[in-house]
Amino acid sequence: MKQLQNKEIIKEMYDVILNRKEKDKANKYIDNEYLPKFNDVNKTLFESFPDILFEIEKIYSDNDNIVTFYNWAGTHTSDYRNIAATGKNIKVKGVSVYVLEDGKVINSKAMPDKLMFFQQLGLIPEDLLEKMMKSQ
Repeated sequence: MKQLQNKEIIKEMYDVILNRKEKDKANKYIDNEYLPKFNDVNKTLFESFPDILFEIEKIYSDNDNIVTFYNWAGTHTSDYRNIAATGKNIKVKGVSVYVLEDGKVINSKAMPDKLMFFQQLGLIPEDLLEKMMKSQ
């Protein structure tokens, strides 16, 4: 039962916080001590891709550990770290791991496909892996 409850908490968090950007409701899903780090990690991404939307493809639970396989899509409208805005619409796959305690996220780790990300921004050739395989 707890596993199902934790999965529903994460699904709702994706909808409310990550997609609808209702940051004032974050304390319902994120532990107060972890909230500043959570916000800091996501701040640059949300500023650079203001229309970003997440879609969970799969979600797995092992007690208080939740793993999501997701896609996110957005338009690169302002600088992301040292990468000037490209205006490109991109779609990136990723995996995130969340640790919950008493129904709230106390830690998380996002692992987006950075190769896909940089290729779609035009920083790495899309056929890079193909060329590398041919040269071996």
